[in-house]
This record gives sequence, structure tokens and C-alpha cells, in this order.
Amino acid sequence: MRTWVWVLSLVLLVGCGSKSPPQPLVSVGKLNVPVVLSTHCWTDGCADFPAPEDHLQTISYQPITLPLQPTNPISIRFNTAPPQGFTVTHWPHGKPDPIDTVKGRDLSISVVGLVPGVHTFSISAGWKQGSVTHIFQLEVPRE
Repeated sequence: MRTWVWVLSLVLLVGCGSKSPPQPLVSVGKLNVPVVLSTHCWTDGCADFPAPEDHLQTISYQPITLPLQPTNPISIRFNTAPPQGFTVTHWPHGKPDPIDTVKGRDLSISVVGLVPGVHTFSISAGWKQGSVTHIFQLEVPRE
């Protein structure tokens, strides 16, 4: 009986883990930043979405507003490290500007120097089940 329960648990864990891609946890200080699954290919198929800013506008995404003079870095963390690493890209004016590529499961990015306005970021990662892109926005307020 114990063997049967163990096998069933293992099948459920493996099956559930591969059905949906891992989602990064993004925060700035104590602010949790919601991320949106964007273009991806995973075990059950592929989905293609518009450019990050356009995609977020279609779903009425509300960017997280940072303090007036932000000092805390953007913290990005995956619970499961992408074996192929992950890349973070800033999209100023709709054009990609890669910030960093990381092997591992977490990264901190400075927000010092971000000009006032809304900033769009994407996080692209790959596992053996496929590749995914998540997107989010932060707003630096004007004084």
C-alpha cells in the first residue's frame, strides 16, 4: 500500500510540475510585483503574444509604483533554477535592451538611475520542458 501511495504521489508531482511553467517571484523592497506569462513554448504547446508593452495594455495591467526616490533593487527569483539560465530585458520606448543573463535562480537589478515614467521588463528562461517569457512594469514617479 505504501508503495502505491508513493508512486501515485511521484506521478502527480512530476505531472503537475511539467504542466505549467515556473513563475518568477519579483519584488522591490517589500513590494511584490505581479508578473504576466507572455510568449512561451511548454510541454502542451506554444503561445505567442505581442510586444511586452502592448501585451500588458491588452490586459489592463497596472504597474507597481515605486517610492519617489527608489533605492531597493528589483529582486527576481525562480524557485526552480532554469538550467539554461535566464535573461532580463528592459524595454525603453518599445525596444529591447538586455540587462543581464544569469546562470542560477536569482538576480538583483538596481533601480537607481531609472528616469520617471513606466518601465517594462521581460524575463526569459528555459528548461527541458520549454522556454517562457514573463513580463512586468514598474513606475518611477515624477517629483
